[in-house]
Amino acid sequence: EYRGVMLSHANVTFTAAAAGAWCNATKDDTMVSYLPLSQIGEQVLTYHMPMRFACHVTFASADALKPQSTSLIDTLTEAQPTLFHAVPRVWEKFEARIRQMLEQSGGLAKKLSPWAAKKGKAGLEAAEKGAHKPRGFGFARSVVFKKVRATLGLQKARFCACAGAPMPETLVDFFLGCGLLVHQVFGLPETCGGIAATKHGKFKEGCVGGAFSDLIKIKILEPDKEIAVSGPNVFIGYLNDAELTSQCKDAEGYFKTGECGEWLSVSTETLLHLTGRKRLMYITSGGEFLAPAVVEGVLRSIPAVREALVVGDGLKYYTALFLVDATQVAQQQTAAAAAAPADGSAAPVTPAPVQDKDALNTILRQHVETRVNSQLEQSMRIKKFAVLREKKVEGMESPAIATNLDMAHRRETCKKYS
Repeated sequence: EYRGVMLSHANVTFTAAAAGAWCNATKDDTMVSYLPLSQIGEQVLTYHMPMRFACHVTFASADALKPQSTSLIDTLTEAQPTLFHAVPRVWEKFEARIRQMLEQSGGLAKKLSPWAAKKGKAGLEAAEKGAHKPRGFGFARSVVFKKVRATLGLQKARFCACAGAPMPETLVDFFLGCGLLVHQVFGLPETCGGIAATKHGKFKEGCVGGAFSDLIKIKILEPDKEIAVSGPNVFIGYLNDAELTSQCKDAEGYFKTGECGEWLSVSTETLLHLTGRKRLMYITSGGEFLAPAVVEGVLRSIPAVREALVVGDGLKYYTALFLVDATQVAQQQTAAAAAAPADGSAAPVTPAPVQDKDALNTILRQHVETRVNSQLEQSMRIKKFAVLREKKVEGMESPAIATNLDMAHRRETCKKYS
């Protein structure tokens, strides 16, 4: 069920000012807007913040995020932004483009890319600690890193960030190896998109930095380590739902985010590290939210499906795991065969045993498309699925894909079958 998050003008203007201070925005900075402006983070970063700091914004074409489109890269190449932010899915596409470029370029750049990756990671980590970059970093930059930036249209980018969903550490590592430091932002619509973020001198892999502003207060609630936040960025409440609004705050008025975390001491800094999610909510690498229980309820309406588990937290798209009832599958196939026209105008459906993987997958695919995906928005549709034979996960008493599992057990299940 979607909730209306009520944000005030004060929420937005405060967050815009804090965002500009975070990345040291000035009138000389340029940006590219390409994410949906229905997202509060995009509104703040490419609408309200530029108005506050007089930055220049170029708007990409409407097909910027379409799978085969290159218009975003074309716009970046033309606009040459100095500030750039993206969701993990966009950074994943950039990674694929860089790998393709290095593979096709041949010559010195291709041969030196593994060596350059080590120099890039070591060099940027040293710079964050205030130490000297390793010998060879300058050569790696001139031979490899410059080509990488040119491939993405980010030659002039001085500050890059990832927001909307956690960025996998392997992806962070890849861009460090390309000489590109991608800062992490942690926020929710209820906090106007900003709670914590890394910045130069306060970067550590696996951490989301410190509070976005000195006026934002963060605490860790016991005993489940849930992150709670207070400050001028916190929303007014949920539209027409005073009860839910009161439930999401603690006795001191801190907003309970549903995310769990801990503080880590890194050098002289204390940085926030996310450890998991308390509420049952998925976020894809594209930054889209999904309550899996909603989709799982529809999947369980498919005849013969005993249990269904949606997988997709941090991934590119949603997939499903099924446990099926063998008897019902056989009955369905028999009924389909009996319903085939006697005149032969349609090919008869021959009942097949459940062990026939192809036949079973065909039946389930038809139901997923007609009964499930047709009712869901494009971003929520199931792209792939698998039928499980095992009934239990080792060390767990619940069925392997029971939908009443909490987020921790869901992650174990997803990891087991990924």
